[in-house]
Amino acid sequence: MQQVKDVLQIIDELEKLISQARLFRGRAIIDEEVFFDTSARLKKAIPETIKKAEACVRRLEKKHTGEQAPPRLNTYRFVDELEHMVETSPTHLFGKTLVNKTEFMARLVKMRQGLTEDVSRSEQLLKVYPDEPESVQMILDDARQQAQRIIEEAEQEAARIIAKAKQQAP
Repeated sequence: MQQVKDVLQIIDELEKLISQARLFRGRAIIDEEVFFDTSARLKKAIPETIKKAEACVRRLEKKHTGEQAPPRLNTYRFVDELEHMVETSPTHLFGKTLVNKTEFMARLVKMRQGLTEDVSRSEQLLKVYPDEPESVQMILDDARQQAQRIIEEAEQEAARIIAKAKQQAP
């Protein structure tokens, strides 16, 4: 699967970024911009089945307040953890950040190991909850239509107010 290969290649880039980083007091100095650009590419490269399943899991988390919803997928969780690690790390001049190299590398290793598991788990989740993505799409479509109606009504009201103001102006 090409998408999985793409994700693995980007994980390799992150490993290279952290392994080649200069160290300061046991922490790796990384360029925030390079990290977040790579992180964004990683999120885009995540296989579509994982994206759909993650969206399904998040919706199920909201629905199942009393009962247990399926746990989040590792791929997304680790990307979020890496981003949080960089966001909360001390920032120095010129957009450089200090991160714990060992923790960062450990998360990358876990992400790499969990990727195949996430793909198969995603396929299983989408079999168990096949209507979830479609029902969400219907909700989104309805919301877009409602938003469009509100915009049209607001534009009509604005035109009416402007016309009335022009009539009342000397």
